[in-house]
Amino acid sequence: MDQLVRKSVVTRLLVLGMYWLSFFLSVLSLFQNSVFCWELFAEWVSLNYTWDATHQYSEYLSSGKFIPTQCTLAGIKVDKHENIYVTVPRWVDGVPATLNKLQKVGEEYLLSPYPSWDMQAVGVKDNLQNCQSMVIDSQGYMYVIEVGRRNFYDADPAKTVAGTPGVWIINTETSEIQSTYYFPPYVASPNNSFVNDIVVDEVNHVAYLTDAWGTGGLIIYKYKDGISRRYSGPSTAYNPDYVMIINGVNYGSNQFTTPIDGIALTDDLKAIFYCSVQDTYLYRIPTKILMDFTTTTDDITQSVTQIPGTKPPSDGIVYWDGVLYYGSLTESTYYAIKISSTSLPNLNTDSIPVWPDAVNLRWIDTFSLDWSNPSRLWSVNNALDLFFTGGYDWTGAKGANIRITITSATNMKTSSNNDDDEDIKSYQIAVIILVIFSVALVGVVAFLLFKKHPSESSSSRFSKYTEEDRKL
Repeated sequence: MDQLVRKSVVTRLLVLGMYWLSFFLSVLSLFQNSVFCWELFAEWVSLNYTWDATHQYSEYLSSGKFIPTQCTLAGIKVDKHENIYVTVPRWVDGVPATLNKLQKVGEEYLLSPYPSWDMQAVGVKDNLQNCQSMVIDSQGYMYVIEVGRRNFYDADPAKTVAGTPGVWIINTETSEIQSTYYFPPYVASPNNSFVNDIVVDEVNHVAYLTDAWGTGGLIIYKYKDGISRRYSGPSTAYNPDYVMIINGVNYGSNQFTTPIDGIALTDDLKAIFYCSVQDTYLYRIPTKILMDFTTTTDDITQSVTQIPGTKPPSDGIVYWDGVLYYGSLTESTYYAIKISSTSLPNLNTDSIPVWPDAVNLRWIDTFSLDWSNPSRLWSVNNALDLFFTGGYDWTGAKGANIRITITSATNMKTSSNNDDDEDIKSYQIAVIILVIFSVALVGVVAFLLFKKHPSESSSSRFSKYTEEDRKL
């Protein structure tokens, strides 16, 4: 009967071990979700639109006005009514509408042209030709980048179409266009520019934009006065020697030669941050220097601050409530760092990442704050390296190509504070303790399972058991 008792004890210990393992995984999951994790909002193998009687899917497809394999998401913004706006840039032809609002039909999100189909006709004057990104202010006004140029990423340079870049302001409450402004050629050339990202200072009525073409540039647009200027310097250029490696794929130093791209404005409106795609540095400039149109290029260059340390290459960045969020193209993740308009944290030691994911977070293109829920941070993850190199799987056999994810900005902010490093330490300590106890429990179970009674050989125990078993 001793062996039967031991087996009963071992069985109970095994059950206890299973419960302990479940507890361990639950605690680990709790820590991950509260500090590091994100959730998937929507995903697409390919994009599709909300067609109507005038704009029919079959006609657009047959005429080449819609080529699904040449459409991907880039920009995203969320208004106070939880409307989600996205852009499909006209980097190549075959894009029916470049600015859109997401509309859920059944279980699928479709793109509804915004403000309308009639404002998006290709080659038609006063229509929106190519929208890369936009931003929505606290009053619900959307500042839309009109890139002007289109098809400039087509394999055939002859397909590139020149166009004057500018900014449209749309009232999202009424969908009415409030104003349009087009940059003079010395600010943004119709033939040699790519106006890419934008932030807005509502108090001083200033928009700051990036030009991600050539050596790059910053554009300052005083939309109340209808004037603009440009700055280009060493900090707006890309690093020609940097080799881009994404998920083990070496793209070399000539594939993604994008200069200044992402831009962010501090809450106190006193500084902007910016970075290039092909570079590892983050820069900051006081806005008072940029708003003063009497300052020279040298004045601005002297005011540029390089933040200590280095970071992975980034596309989108955003600032909210004292924290800067920036993507990591090479690691398929993004970071949060507490930084102000004057502080100098170290990017290497003071940045906190979300949990990386080589599939779902591949190439974070754009971030969006959420005016309907300030605790949420949205992002478009479009695996752009695959899009431009023919790596999208349009059959869906490998899953989605384009994704939108949401992260708790509140939790990222908390975990990015230097004073709150105890959160990370507590997580690490909890994991270590749980691992030690789990290993110890497995050891006890293994010892009892294989332990031999000192007065019994294996054969005598077997004989005793079978004898008692027959009596039973």
